[in-house]
Amino acid sequence: MALRVNKQQMYTLSVALLVLSRIQFGSTHIGDLLGEGIADMASNLLLVCALTVLLLLAFSRRYPKDRLPGFLFCTGIIGLSWFKCRATNLLIGFLYLYYSDAVRDKKRFARAMILLFTSVIALTGLLSVSGLIGTTIKQRAVNDTTRYSLGFGHANHLGIMVFVIICMVFFIESDRRRFGKYWKYGISALLTLGTFLVTNTFSFLALSMMLMGTSFAYDAVLSKAKLLPAQARRFIRTGLVIFGALIGAVVYYIWKNPYILTGGLKTLRTRFLLSQKYITAYGIKPFGSRIVIGTDVTIPGFPSGYYYLDNGFVRLFVESGFVAGILVLFGMLRLLLNLIRHARWQQLIIVLCILAYLFNEQKMITVFFNPFWLLMRDNIFASERSEFRRLAQIVPEIEKTFDGLWR
Repeated sequence: MALRVNKQQMYTLSVALLVLSRIQFGSTHIGDLLGEGIADMASNLLLVCALTVLLLLAFSRRYPKDRLPGFLFCTGIIGLSWFKCRATNLLIGFLYLYYSDAVRDKKRFARAMILLFTSVIALTGLLSVSGLIGTTIKQRAVNDTTRYSLGFGHANHLGIMVFVIICMVFFIESDRRRFGKYWKYGISALLTLGTFLVTNTFSFLALSMMLMGTSFAYDAVLSKAKLLPAQARRFIRTGLVIFGALIGAVVYYIWKNPYILTGGLKTLRTRFLLSQKYITAYGIKPFGSRIVIGTDVTIPGFPSGYYYLDNGFVRLFVESGFVAGILVLFGMLRLLLNLIRHARWQQLIIVLCILAYLFNEQKMITVFFNPFWLLMRDNIFASERSEFRRLAQIVPEIEKTFDGLWR
């Protein structure tokens, strides 16, 4: 009997190969065991296999004539950005997001991602505690607290992966009723406590508590509120606008006065200062710049030193460019509006927490560290024909306006 593999299985396999390539062999100390050369070779081979499976899936897909221009338009913009900055994450992310319509059973895909991430964490942690690979002990500049990454390249990588597992758990359990929906808080609390004790990552702790706290408020109180659907949507939209304006004002003030962040907030202050340095060094160009990051590197106009651009929003515009940045923000806005329109409140909470995390960790925008984006395709590309046509009309004017502004 011939082996039949459906499109979701092919897509899940491709994502799994991508995760193994970029995380297991690209973001851990597996090179200590296999050798850096072999680890790099394995990473590249798995990436080629992942993209090959995705390409086979793409060839089997039908492209309606009314939606093909939008796909080509977005691919062209992101492709031009890749040609200029040579950063592959945005291009790969867009392709995986576009073809994620192969996922018909989203909860099954979410369970597969939980199993995959858990397996990667378990294997890497086992190799780490056994002494076969490094644990990466880091000292905080503020209080000299020891941080362990359990074999990952950075403790924050482990925090991101556990946070995504928690997001997947909340997604799967979002439609449970009565007391059965509360078990996820116990599991998530244990994961949060255990991960924080290992990594001492405060951004992970803060965002995990925000996700659990906001979701609990919805499950326990807001879901029982007697509001008409239209009233609920209006209430949420108004609240988000007010909250967004407050956050924007606070961010703007800190951007102008970063040294008001002291004590335990010095790490956040560093995020602001490095973002400002990268904007000064490279500017925000239409299709981005090829930036340099590292612990002992030189960026234009600054002496050699420690330079990392961890703010996901700033990195998007500096590295990928203004045009691609506007395209991504447009997709995020579409996502939020459609989640509100269809009253998917638990998913809205998860996405808002991810966007908050992205402010501090740029890896949250990548689909291999955060495959939760792949579950949101229907909300991002809803009414894609009319939206892509509107975007195609405004982007040329945006490019003319900002071309050379940041040079």
